Amino acid sequence: MKTINKKLTTLMLAGALCAATIGGVAVVNPVASLADEKVAKTYAVKDVFSVSSAEVKADETTSSLTALNISDDGKVTFKRDLALKWYEGKNDVKYLTMEFAFKALNFKSVSFTVESESAWATEAQKATNVVKFINENGNVSVKVNDGTAVSTQIVAGKDIKLSLAAGEADGEFGVMLAVDGGAATKAGSFTNVGSNFAENSSTMSPLVISADVSEDKTEEKAVVLLKEINGQRFDNLTPKSETDNTPMVKDTAAPVLVVNEVVSGFHIGTPFALEYEKIDVLQSSNYTESKTYYQYNPTDKAEDRKYESLTTSTTFMDTVYTTESGRVTSVFLEEGKEFISVKFLLGDDTYSEKEGEF
Repeated sequence: MKTINKKLTTLMLAGALCAATIGGVAVVNPVASLADEKVAKTYAVKDVFSVSSAEVKADETTSSLTALNISDDGKVTFKRDLALKWYEGKNDVKYLTMEFAFKALNFKSVSFTVESESAWATEAQKATNVVKFINENGNVSVKVNDGTAVSTQIVAGKDIKLSLAAGEADGEFGVMLAVDGGAATKAGSFTNVGSNFAENSSTMSPLVISADVSEDKTEEKAVVLLKEINGQRFDNLTPKSETDNTPMVKDTAAPVLVVNEVVSGFHIGTPFALEYEKIDVLQSSNYTESKTYYQYNPTDKAEDRKYESLTTSTTFMDTVYTTESGRVTSVFLEEGKEFISVKFLLGDDTYSEKEGEF
């Protein structure tokens, strides 16, 4: 069973003057997935998804919008790993966000299903959480898993923002819903989530959008106008070329760093080890990465506080120094722990690693 250590948030988000103790080492870690935009790469939007009784195309009315046209019992499946929770900069925890609209309320229901590793053993060996939008004569309610359906102000064409938030228990995320720029309200909870990301694999689909269309309208399709996933815009489609109308989506988001383990191995005298994933909405591999660290020494002046390369061979040891009175000691002897700041910089084919402000 994988659980998310509550100390991890403190660990990854601690500011420059505080730290969380993990074993004998305290880590102050400004995790960064920063990027410097150059010429943005474009991707065929149809390659990011797979379909069954559905189409992914440019909307017929507004060609810059990504339209998921889903027939009765059809589905659109996202073919990338999906970050559920990650870290940006020093103190910023981010959660999954999706922005979309229903072009028309011509469906019985539209479901967003997230499959992930389970926190506790299940027969299917995965956790399945579903957000279901139910349409009854133009009145749309939302239901999360087996919870109570909650009424909404959803109308055709208006923006809907679906997001996750911190949960109230281990393996849990709150599911938040905002309509037409309004305040987000809690619609329910994802449960039994054993990972901070949903993996795209042969046995798990990170995100599946499916529809149940009215029986007397078998030729109808539910149309979901997809606008954003985790900061990546899907409302910027352009044709591939003057002679090729393949809709291409412009890369607008750098890869993110998902820390995905209970941190228990940062002990003095042991090498650096951390289970994490680099995840991008559009690009599935070939990321660039640099890891550096600074270990606190009270005798260092500001100009001496330089980050050094960090690898799995880097071993954390006591920082020995001499006090002004000439006494030889160490940070561990004085504080009961060492202080280390770790920095991650990520890049992809559009975004390059760039030193940020920390």
